[in-house]
Amino acid sequence: MVREWGEAIMENASEKECVSLLTGCWAIWEARNKMIFEGRRVCVSEVLCRVRDLVEEMEESGSHKEGGSALEDCRLEERWTRPEQGSCKVNVDAGLCGQGVGLGAVCRDAEGGVLWGVAVQQQEEREPQILEAEAILLGLAEARRHGVTKVVLESDCLNVIRDLKSRSTGRSDIFQIYDDIHDLCSYFESVKFLFVRRKFNSVAHELAHVRPWQLGRRIWYEVLSQNIAEFVSFDLVNIR
Repeated sequence: MVREWGEAIMENASEKECVSLLTGCWAIWEARNKMIFEGRRVCVSEVLCRVRDLVEEMEESGSHKEGGSALEDCRLEERWTRPEQGSCKVNVDAGLCGQGVGLGAVCRDAEGGVLWGVAVQQQEEREPQILEAEAILLGLAEARRHGVTKVVLESDCLNVIRDLKSRSTGRSDIFQIYDDIHDLCSYFESVKFLFVRRKFNSVAHELAHVRPWQLGRRIWYEVLSQNIAEFVSFDLVNIR
């Protein structure tokens, strides 16, 4: 019955609808595995955000390959890459969890070595895009606090990166955060905003979801917790 139902949907759905449906099924399966094998319960809102990000990433990637303009101003990183000598790369991410929300940022040098990583966890939930912008603000604020002068900042939220590069304006709350980000940029010699695939933003993602859950700010220097260090190693294996 389930198979017949699925086949009927696929036959009558558009290509985009099929992609969304299959992506949704995959995200639910991923959440189920996290609960069974990691003991981590993923809330519905996080699953929906995951589906949205995946579908958006596939659509934008397709436009890029076909010569579309969606990513003309947003360099797409296919893997984690070293920043140039004299610069540091800051990867950021945000996430919704059962207890609240988390922001994560990690800074690495031209050799790929971790300089610091920070996690901020709060109870007040906010819209995913606002959280992603707040993660960028966190990453830049920490970079300034640690004396970084040249920053390459990567996020897997395409909309926010695109807005920052185009200096989009508006009256909603997120544009106030954009203003704060641009004001903070004036304290650096240079800041580059890049969009990176989620797969290669895993260190920041894990920092945003770091366990045990703990309200407030935590920071690590050079050595991250064991489970997060594994993702650092993955980046280094695939580095270029």
